[in-house]
Amino acid sequence: MSYKLQSEVSSQNELIDKVETGDFKRIATIHSANYFVSPHGELISLNKPNPKVLAPREVASGEIVVVLFTPRMQRYLVAQLVLEQFVGPSDERVPVYKDGDPRNVYLDNLSWGTAQQLAVNQTNVLVARSRAHLERNAGSARPTATPSEKNTLTKNMLFYFNRFLLEHATLLQQNELEDADLTKLRPFIDGLSCILANDAFCMTSFKNLCQPDFQCKELNDAINDLFETIVRIKVNEQS
Repeated sequence: MSYKLQSEVSSQNELIDKVETGDFKRIATIHSANYFVSPHGELISLNKPNPKVLAPREVASGEIVVVLFTPRMQRYLVAQLVLEQFVGPSDERVPVYKDGDPRNVYLDNLSWGTAQQLAVNQTNVLVARSRAHLERNAGSARPTATPSEKNTLTKNMLFYFNRFLLEHATLLQQNELEDADLTKLRPFIDGLSCILANDAFCMTSFKNLCQPDFQCKELNDAINDLFETIVRIKVNEQS
């Protein structure tokens, strides 16, 4: 499912009608501005005489975000805005996507959950992306990159990324990670998302990404194994 970046309205009067009939709710957590959100994650601004449809965007993790002026620029998760207005706020929970797709910000796909559940969902999305890469390259006879393509993901690299992600998802489902590890896990998953989304690879960036120092020894070992494997692949390709 892809996120609808534009609200299904054809005129400013229709925008006003949707607000007045309750299709949109005012974002109550933003006191200094008039922003409204629908159960489908559509957003409009009534901060000026002419209503404006806002255009959220997808970030590397697959989640949908929007920048609002409150009065300074601040980024918000659209899923969180939907849940807060139509379910109620939650201080200790994060938005969880029932179908595992963070692009689906419809209210019926959202619930408040734990950071652990969110991490599992993010990993599932990464697994799907990695498998899609493998399927697209399945017919290629070239298993490695040529010197001019040294920053391109190769089939060997994708295979090990996919294997790691599958093991990583299993680890998340079987272990309750500490809060400190969950905090470190988010940028790590975002970094892997960027690699798979851009179909590009930089060893320096990957090395920095693989040094989060998790408290969970099993997760640390898995990341170290992945890094060492990718290093061996790169060395073999360049030899």
